[in-house]
Amino acid sequence: MKSPILPPTNKWGIFSKWTIKKMVFVGILIAVSVALTIFLSSGIPAAYLPQLKFSIIGLPVKITGFIFGPIIGFLVGLLSDIISMFFIVPTLYSPLYTLATAMNGLVSGIIGWFFMHFLKFYFDDQSKIEHLKGKIFKLNLKFDELVSKEEFEKSKSVHEKIIKISIQIKNIDKVKTESQLRNVCLIISVFFLSLLIVILISVIGFELPDSAFVKLPINNRWMLLTLTVAGFATMMIFLTITRFKLNKTSYLIVIPIVIFSALLEITNVPILAIGDASVTNNGGFGDIVLWIFSHTLISPVKIWINLLIIYYSYSIVSKLIYKNENLGY
Repeated sequence: MKSPILPPTNKWGIFSKWTIKKMVFVGILIAVSVALTIFLSSGIPAAYLPQLKFSIIGLPVKITGFIFGPIIGFLVGLLSDIISMFFIVPTLYSPLYTLATAMNGLVSGIIGWFFMHFLKFYFDDQSKIEHLKGKIFKLNLKFDELVSKEEFEKSKSVHEKIIKISIQIKNIDKVKTESQLRNVCLIISVFFLSLLIVILISVIGFELPDSAFVKLPINNRWMLLTLTVAGFATMMIFLTITRFKLNKTSYLIVIPIVIFSALLEITNVPILAIGDASVTNNGGFGDIVLWIFSHTLISPVKIWINLLIIYYSYSIVSKLIYKNENLGY
C-alpha cells in the first residue's frame, strides 16, 4: 500500500475548506456508523451495545473527526447515534451514550488537528519553505510598487530582504527539520501518556477506597493498576521505537491515533460507566467502579484495534480527500 497523504501544509486551521466531495464522505461515514449499529444490535444483547458503540461502531466517527476536524466529528457522532435510534430503539439508553459517541469525533479531531496541522505547520520543512515563499511574494509586490514610484533606495532595501529570505530557503536542512518534527511529536506524546499514567496511578492507587475493589474480578488494587498502566506504557515504547522506524508521514498519522485513542479511554470510560450504572439501576459507587473496570481492562486491546483500522482507513480516504485539494468540489 502506498503511503497516505497528509493534509496540505499551508492549512492548519480547524475550519478547512468545505467541498461537495467532503460532504459526500461525511455522509458515507454517517451511513456506515448507523449501518454498523443496526447490524450489530440485531445479534448482540442490548447490555453490550454501549461498549460496542464506543470501541467498534464509533470507529467511523473517530475517522471523521480525525480527517475533517473536531466540529464535524462531534456532529457526526451526535447524528449517527440519534439516527440509529430511529431504526433500532434501544432497550437500555442513557444520553451519556450519545455524548460518548460524539466525544469520539470531538477528541479525535482536536488531537488530529494538533499533530497533523498545527505542529506540522510550525515544524515541517515544507511548511517553513511555503511560509518564506509567501513572504517573498509579498516583498516582490512591494518591490514592484516601489520601483514604479521610483523609490529606488527603499526598493533596494526590499530587494536585499528578498535575497536574505531566498538564502534562508536554500539553507533549510530538510533532514534536521524532519528530525525536529519527529522529536517534538514524540516528546509531546510521551508527556501526554505519562500524564495519563500519573492520573491512573493517583486514582487507582491512592484515591479509591479498598471497598471499591470488592466486587471486581481483580480485587488487588496494585495488580489492577499494573495491568492498566502496562497498556499505556507499551504505547510509549511503541511510539519511541516507531520514531526511528516509520517514515515521517506514517509517524505523523500513528501518533495522534494512539494519543486520541488513549485519551478517549480516559474520558469516555467514566461517561460510559456512569451511563451503564444508571440504566441498570446499579448506581452505587462500587457498581460504577465495576463498570469502569469492565471498560478499562480491555482498553489497550481497543487502542491497538483503533490504530490498525483508523490508520488503514485514513490511508485510503486521505488520497481521495486531499488529492486535488484546490478543486472546488
